[in-house]
Order: sequence, then structure tokens, then C-alpha cells
Amino acid sequence: MCEGPYIVHVHDPGSAPPIWHGAEIAAGIWRINSSVFIDQAELWVDDIRLGDVVRETGAAGAIDLAIAAADVADLSLALSRRDGQFRQLTEDPSYVTNNVANLSGTVRVDRFLPDRWGLSVPVTFQRTLAASEPFYLNQTTCVPTR
Repeated sequence: MCEGPYIVHVHDPGSAPPIWHGAEIAAGIWRINSSVFIDQAELWVDDIRLGDVVRETGAAGAIDLAIAAADVADLSLALSRRDGQFRQLTEDPSYVTNNVANLSGTVRVDRFLPDRWGLSVPVTFQRTLAASEPFYLNQTTCVPTR
């Protein structure tokens, strides 16, 4: 218990609920005697206001596939997706889902030609597709697009 002219009020003194069940911590001063030496005083209290747990989980993933057909052809496929709700521990979610696909390859056409010609004819191609899907409309006050 407190010593001196202090009062501590607990709603249910027989329980000590975990902090995440509380919504607010508040404090106050009860002045018993009006004739004090200090006419003005300050009280600083840190409060904690907790809400519900964030249930919107995000996901991110990537897959890379590479195929080498001897020294004739190489093919590479890369896919990645980052959900708008995905976040690292110290980040806020971006609310933008990003999808990226990249297909690239090289075919050595000279492997199908006679060696005596002495040609080197590599044919290379690459195709990248990227798409972004925002969860909120741009420059609005958080109005969902769905």
C-alpha cells in the first residue's frame, strides 16, 4: 500500500489482468488540504491505450526458375508478389499489392549452323510485366477500392 496521503483505487483488487486487456491507464490528484505551499503543480502521466490486434496479415513470395539446355539455350522465369498488407517488423504496410513477372532467355542459333561458318548468333529476349493494385484510392481519405 501507499504511505502518506495517497489513495490507489483498483477496480478489482483480487485480479491483475494482462496489460493488453486494458484500454486506458489514468491518474489524478486528490487534494485534502487547500492551504499548501505551492499554488500550482503539474502531474505527468504516461498512458497506454491499446486496441484490437491487427488481423490483416500480408504475404510476400518469390520464385525463380532457371533452365539450361546444354550450351544451346538458357531460360529464366522469376515471379514475385508482395501483398499490400505485408510489412516488416518496423514498417507500416504499403497498402499496394505489387506483382512482377520476368521471363528471359538466350538461344544460341549458331549451334544449329555448320561450325565451319564460324558464326556466333545468340538471340536474347526478355519480357517483364509489373502491376500494382492499391488498396485505397489515390489522394483520398482512405476509401477502400473494394
